[in-house]
Amino acid sequence: MEDKEVKTVTVMGFGRRLAANLIDIMFVWVFGLLFGTAVGVAGLLLDMFTPNRPMPLNALIIASGLIFSVVYYVAAWAKGGQTIGKMTLGIKVVGADGNPPSWGAAFLRYVGYIVNVIVFSLGFLWIVFDGKRQGWHDKLAGTYVVYVEDRFTQVDAVKLVPAEGERRWIWVLLWALLAISVPGALVGVWALGPYVGQGITTLLSGLR
Repeated sequence: MEDKEVKTVTVMGFGRRLAANLIDIMFVWVFGLLFGTAVGVAGLLLDMFTPNRPMPLNALIIASGLIFSVVYYVAAWAKGGQTIGKMTLGIKVVGADGNPPSWGAAFLRYVGYIVNVIVFSLGFLWIVFDGKRQGWHDKLAGTYVVYVEDRFTQVDAVKLVPAEGERRWIWVLLWALLAISVPGALVGVWALGPYVGQGITTLLSGLR
């Protein structure tokens, strides 16, 4: 019986994944806020017909932005393994079988993102030290991040090779940037919610 040919698959390191995540953060921050604003406008218009039950507009805007974030990441990972950031950097998320993660695994990966953020993004920094370049969210969902052109199946013999070799102090600085930027984006949505809500209320007050 012949031995299987071993496929070498490069797993992405911290730097490229950080760049992709920063692109996604900006996208989610901007379009999440726009989505929340649109929902707020619709909610306020509907509230015109129920004046005795005022709608908590600020909370609605914030919740809508967070829902947009969940749908964006989970759907992108499950449908093709690529968010806009990963598409830009030429990388993708795959499971152990080489396919995009299932919807359940994609949701678990997002939960892992939340856990990482809560602990000051240490789960993202773990990518630097892990031999398979998996963050805690990858460990939880059983996923890897590879070049978009790398393809393999569950029956293939696969050798995972890290994209970068030497671990340098620069990754710790980049981790610090991520630790600040991710919560900062969420805080920004939270902080702007009341102002957006007030703007919507003022803009549509003449319709009441």
